[in-house]
Amino acid sequence: MRDPNRIVKLIALAGSFMLMAGLAGGYLVYCAPYSDNNAELEMMRAAAEPTDWEQVIPKGVPAEQNAASLYEQAFALLNEGTKQEQQLHSAWNRELTAKEWLTVDSLLQKNQRALQFVRQAAQKPRCLFTADRSNPLTGISPHYARLRACARLLALEARQRKRQGNINGVAESLRTGMRLSEHLADDPQVLITYLVRLAIDAIALRNLERTLNDTEASRADYRAVLNALSRLTPQKDLARAFVHERLVSRFMHRLLYMGRLQELPDEAKAQNVRVPWLVGWGIARNEAFTLRALRQMIAEAQQDGFDWQRINRLSNLEQQARRQGCPLAAQLLPVFVKVFPKAAQRQAQVDATRLAFALRLYRLDHGDYPSSLNTLAPEYLKHVPLDPFSHQPFIYKREGKGFVVYSVGPNFRNDGGTVNEKKPDNGDIVWRSKL
Repeated sequence: MRDPNRIVKLIALAGSFMLMAGLAGGYLVYCAPYSDNNAELEMMRAAAEPTDWEQVIPKGVPAEQNAASLYEQAFALLNEGTKQEQQLHSAWNRELTAKEWLTVDSLLQKNQRALQFVRQAAQKPRCLFTADRSNPLTGISPHYARLRACARLLALEARQRKRQGNINGVAESLRTGMRLSEHLADDPQVLITYLVRLAIDAIALRNLERTLNDTEASRADYRAVLNALSRLTPQKDLARAFVHERLVSRFMHRLLYMGRLQELPDEAKAQNVRVPWLVGWGIARNEAFTLRALRQMIAEAQQDGFDWQRINRLSNLEQQARRQGCPLAAQLLPVFVKVFPKAAQRQAQVDATRLAFALRLYRLDHGDYPSSLNTLAPEYLKHVPLDPFSHQPFIYKREGKGFVVYSVGPNFRNDGGTVNEKKPDNGDIVWRSKL
């Protein structure tokens, strides 16, 4: 007959083991997101990347190098004009009537002094506006909208100069417009800054094609534009934007741990205010997922070209975040993934424009266009870029006296060099020359 006391002892012992195993398992589950966060930080340090927002706040720019004060003077002089003139601020990318051109002339005349300061600013090597950058969650910097307004005015000015026969002035206006984007490089490159830069670049790039597609420029102008285009690197800048967004994420989660999504007063920080442990665990879990996802995005942006299969797989991160109980990550990550096609579109515009100007230079030197884009390297381009959407050479065809060079665009389909003005994602990205 079995000893009842022994059975009771064995049951108690088994229960103790189960309790200890449960506690140990629970402890491991609780510690996992914190361990994952520490592992992500170690990888950031190993890659010599910043780990905190404070590390990327600019320390300042020497006054003699800084264009900001000149821009501020330009902003103070900006004149939006009459209601009719205000409507033309967005007319830089469409055909204008004779009556509208009279209005453009009036608008540009009112902003002549402002554009003079913009040109002076463009000669400065760097630019850093005075702003409180200690909190990356405080919104868009006010100078972004004003820089876009200046870019639109420069685009209108380029078209006006073309009508006046001032072709050298056309190239100068649009090169100045590209400098506005470059001058934002000293700002921390969060995604909103990156997207503003893409928008400013788009204005100049589109107008280079619109104003010079049927007009010859000088060799010096072609070389100057090619030099300016070489400094536009949308894909490389995207990687930097994701690195800085990762720091914004760490900053935001740090505030969440403290119990509120805004800067706490110093006395609250001194009291080490924290959310309840279970809420903190959920925040840590969300942070770990976001950091892992952004690491993947940084790696993709750092590749040579865009791997669309891998990028498309990043779209699954939203569902993964929801399944793992990370709702904040599920909201933010799709926004980040959608930037890849925008970056590729701008890269395609930059490269198509570089090819077009290299082709123009080749014709000036040799009397006719080459039979292949490969002929352009290394004399006119260090290397011939590939279409970021197809990973194949840009499509190049002769058309009459001129040519067309284009990317298949974000629909990944060759539409024969057709631009869809209303839905750019449904057409090719084209540079068409009538000369």
